[in-house]
Amino acid sequence: MPIRMCSRYSVWRSIWHIVVIEASNSHHRDKTMADGESNAIAEQAFQLRKWAIWLKLPIGAVNACLNLIGTLALAWNRKLRSNNTFIFIAYSSASFVVTGVGAIVDSTISLSDGMSGPNRTGFVLTELSCFQQRFVRELGSYMATTGYLLTAVDRFVAVFTPHFYRQHYNKLATTVGLITLAMLFSVGMLSVRYLTLVDETIVQCSVISQGSDVTLKFEISLVLSLHAVTLLFCISLMLRIHYSRMNRVQSGMEMRHRKRRRILTTLCISCASYTATLVTGTVLEEISLAQSDLITGIFYGNFVVLVDFSGLISFCVFYTTSAEYRLSVKRLIRKCFNLCGHQQHSNNQISITVVGSSLAKD
Repeated sequence: MPIRMCSRYSVWRSIWHIVVIEASNSHHRDKTMADGESNAIAEQAFQLRKWAIWLKLPIGAVNACLNLIGTLALAWNRKLRSNNTFIFIAYSSASFVVTGVGAIVDSTISLSDGMSGPNRTGFVLTELSCFQQRFVRELGSYMATTGYLLTAVDRFVAVFTPHFYRQHYNKLATTVGLITLAMLFSVGMLSVRYLTLVDETIVQCSVISQGSDVTLKFEISLVLSLHAVTLLFCISLMLRIHYSRMNRVQSGMEMRHRKRRRILTTLCISCASYTATLVTGTVLEEISLAQSDLITGIFYGNFVVLVDFSGLISFCVFYTTSAEYRLSVKRLIRKCFNLCGHQQHSNNQISITVVGSSLAKD
């Protein structure tokens, strides 16, 4: 009888061990499958994000190079350097240089974090690190916004109050003061955003994910309002010049109005294109962050790279619609090629002289 009891006890104990071990193995299998699924989603999100980051590098480089050429061309031209409008256009081009450099910095940091970081996702970071990563890029964006507004205000004063503009408008002091004010505004807006940051982990590094909702909504509303005011200034100026041209018959005045209208058309098209890309990027970021699915959110977030084309569009608009801008760029490129050719010719002459002297010694 005791033998039977022992055997029954050992059987039940074996069954219990089998059940416990099987349950434990099942739990570990479920946990392993969940971890594998989450890792697969993270890997897929990283691969989906990486192609957009790689795309930003050449776009930012071309953007910075072309607008740098445009800025130097306007600064090199003595005639255009004395024109306030082209000074502000050069400031706008310089802002797109800053934006292009910021895109390169942003992409480089994202790729280095994604390749060597512990999460290997490239976009899991805190609000503070996201702000530091995108600081240069956002600074260029604010500079571009204020640059368009300053150009429109300068033309508005020149067209609607020409006597005041000629008699009481100190060009150098006003230009330096307005550009300084624009830079202070840009740095001030970024400082306000910095003060509202919290040390929390975010999924995607974007403009909308930095700071409180109230601050970001205020910034977006303010920037879009500035663009709307700039477009209203440009449209009113074009209408004023158009109707005043109808009442003028002098050829010299007609030529002057034609140049003014061409400059304002260039400014309007460039500002409208930049506003369109800015609104598109804001809407896409809102859609991306509103998605519950990570992959879908990253998919929509990748299309925000379209905003990086704004600098290229601005350069193309200035180059195709402004003859002065186009001639200045061509002249600068020609001077660079001539300088390189002269340097190469000088090096060849030095080489020939050295070879000739060595042969004479032999």
